[in-house]
Amino acid sequence: MVPYAMVGVGSASAATLTSSVSKEGKTIIALNGEIAEGDSDTLKALIKTANDGGRLVSGLRLNSPGGSLLEGVKLADVIRYAKISTIVANGANCASACFIVFAAGSEKFVSYSASVGVHGASDTPVRNQVTQQFRWRGLSKSWEFQPLS
Repeated sequence: MVPYAMVGVGSASAATLTSSVSKEGKTIIALNGEIAEGDSDTLKALIKTANDGGRLVSGLRLNSPGGSLLEGVKLADVIRYAKISTIVANGANCASACFIVFAAGSEKFVSYSASVGVHGASDTPVRNQVTQQFRWRGLSKSWEFQPLS
């Protein structure tokens, strides 16, 4: 991968999103850190910048312990709409809300040395908001969070 133009966007509490261009001219976006409100807007802006430059975004590299579940759903919407592959590369972690983002990829890639973690939501108000978001998007009931007993 040849770093053509590195664009980094993020706040102190949000994930850092950066983009680089491969030698094939495709843009790869990397998401590092905790997912927070506003990350989906940042991702949309990076995709638009790449598209305006005549480049496709071919993948989103993930390295995140999770964060805002609701923002994870919003990121998943952007990824699904843009038909972007998701990648958890060598040594990276993707857990909690990051898994929702990962699952939205048009193709999903995980390195043998990567870690992907999944768990249930335990905060009832947040769980209800996320379940409603899934229903609005026409996702099956299998995506709904079930309370742990």
